[in-house]
Amino acid sequence: FTLEDQHEYEILVMRMRETLNQSGSIFEDRPNHVQIHVTTRVGLRAVQREFPSERVVALLPYERDRWLSQFEGEAVWEWNCVIAWWLLRRELSEVYEEYEKAQKLAAGVKHWEVETGIQWGSMHGGAQHEFWLWDGRDATFGTFVLDQTF
Repeated sequence: FTLEDQHEYEILVMRMRETLNQSGSIFEDRPNHVQIHVTTRVGLRAVQREFPSERVVALLPYERDRWLSQFEGEAVWEWNCVIAWWLLRRELSEVYEEYEKAQKLAAGVKHWEVETGIQWGSMHGGAQHEFWLWDGRDATFGTFVLDQTF
């Protein structure tokens, strides 16, 4: 791992543990129940460590998108599964570009966008977005941006 990777890993593990503490019962091993966990390349190792179950399928975001596209028109959410995600983007999404421009960050500091979420069933779940600051040596929490419930 690079230094950036190590900080990304620590942030993702922290958010995974929070999700597990808040929603632990949906992660229990049950017959015919699958957990689909989506994360970054760095986060794959964290998923293996934090969720050591044979019922966990770990995917990268593009793998999740490709997988879900195969079931277009089908009721994927009627399956007995939970989809959870922990993503860290080292560049902000387009939707947050204006926010970043308005911030007066010190030279060499940039935002990291962290998104965590969980969905089970067609209408149950939520996601959170937050910004972290990376200065080339350390990552620190910046601000909580958005909390969605659906």
